[in-house]
Amino acid sequence: MKQTILTAPIFISALPFERLHLFATIFLCVLIISLVAILLDLRDGVATARRCGQKLHSHKFRVTVAKVIEYWQFIFLAFMADFVGAFLPFYGIPYLTLIFGLAVIMIEAKSMFEHARRRKSGVTKLPQTVAEIVEFVGGTEELKMLLIELARTHLKKETGNDAGLDIV
Repeated sequence: MKQTILTAPIFISALPFERLHLFATIFLCVLIISLVAILLDLRDGVATARRCGQKLHSHKFRVTVAKVIEYWQFIFLAFMADFVGAFLPFYGIPYLTLIFGLAVIMIEAKSMFEHARRRKSGVTKLPQTVAEIVEFVGGTEELKMLLIELARTHLKKETGNDAGLDIV
């Protein structure tokens, strides 16, 4: 009775090294491209915040680092599934890695479109406009009293009484 032992040279010769190299190259390219997309979104978000007069906080930068780690975890999981597929003759490229990478790019592109919409809207001028209104009325207390009186008038017109506004 003869036993067949799987030897290392036979096993190594069965590995599709060229395909594994292609998969690894695509994986690294997806990681780099996703990182570039995230950094572009970060830069765009910082520019939007500056234009809107918002302060920049280190929390937002930490969130970006957490986002990179989370996205890369999913891409790595997809690559592990693709790695197994590399041993199948019909599995030509790392489909899951590419799909997950494309999803990351689409998420970041959507975020950049939202930033652009914020920059183009009148929201960017809102802090300056509010400051001008406060200055025009004569200060924050006067503005507060004016808004309360306006709310009372509107409430009285809508409901017939102003009992719901017992402020001041």
